[in-house]
Amino acid sequence: MKRKMEFINISEAVLNEDFIVISKVAMTDDSDFLAYEEGMDLSNVVDVTLTMFREGEVDHVIDVGQEIDIHLAVTLGFGVIKSLATGEMYLYQVNTTSDDPLGDEALRIAMYYQIMYPDSDDRKLDYILESNDGPFYLFLLLCGFDDYPIRRLREIFAAKKGKENNVIQLTTKSDR
Repeated sequence: MKRKMEFINISEAVLNEDFIVISKVAMTDDSDFLAYEEGMDLSNVVDVTLTMFREGEVDHVIDVGQEIDIHLAVTLGFGVIKSLATGEMYLYQVNTTSDDPLGDEALRIAMYYQIMYPDSDDRKLDYILESNDGPFYLFLLLCGFDDYPIRRLREIFAAKKGKENNVIQLTTKSDR
């Protein structure tokens, strides 16, 4: 099944006239950032704010369909905006100041897509995750210290490799 994913140019769109930011982050008393969810424990939270949207720097958004996991998106370093005209929601990259913003965005999209659709098979992402520095590099792309995306990717790829006991061992003639 082909999933919808489309880049949409919004260079002419204006925040608060055409779109509103609906994703939030919570800053804890030990300066960690967490994806904010309604009903979350706020006992160690010192501030809740909308994810940053740098007008003039965000020139496109990503349409991944209407089933956006806002918590996952924010944890991966995305923000979520909503069109005031249509109600449609889109992802955008919050941090556009890295040395390789498009490369970072591509990896974030790959992680989001693989977690949302575990039946897909992103072998390049699996290779990165298996490399020596890969998990650390992917962790640097996350918002805060929530390593859920890395753990979930490991679970998905382990299941595909038979490490979840889902592969039937076939015998060869030499095994008999």
